[in-house]
Amino acid sequence: MVTRSRIVREHPDLARYYRGKAQHLELEAKKYERIARVFGDRTPLNGDRHFCAGRTAFYYHTMAQECLIKAQEDNLLAALNHQAAEREGCFTCHSFHGRGGTIAPDLALEGSRGRSEAWLVGHFKDPQSFAAKSLMPSLGSLTDRQLEVLATFLEYQKANKRAKAATR
Repeated sequence: MVTRSRIVREHPDLARYYRGKAQHLELEAKKYERIARVFGDRTPLNGDRHFCAGRTAFYYHTMAQECLIKAQEDNLLAALNHQAAEREGCFTCHSFHGRGGTIAPDLALEGSRGRSEAWLVGHFKDPQSFAAKSLMPSLGSLTDRQLEVLATFLEYQKANKRAKAATR
């Protein structure tokens, strides 16, 4: 079974991955639509009456639509995390892909530092207990779920850094 974290590692731009997957599924759906037009909608595939061309085409169309929805969700998640960081004032000190402050590390590189999601969430809640000299204020105004999502977003940046380094 392919997990989301494995897909993130292998395909750092999830939206592009899901759009590509949707295109592939649509091509498969069109293939089965052609089979259904030529041989009939209820034509069994491989001798199995449950897998007819019409049903298979419908299945591929449905899966392609789900992939497009996932691509939109991934784009939305990235935008929401960026907005939350702006709202909390993270970019006063931190930069993100070269834009923002210069006092603290670039958040686009934070995922490559080898810190776990639990460490990041703990650091967000009480920065001084994780890094004694940290000037970062506590992000106590965010819920635990929001902190977890933000930490996951920063972990995702690790994958983006590897992809950018590979393209250089």
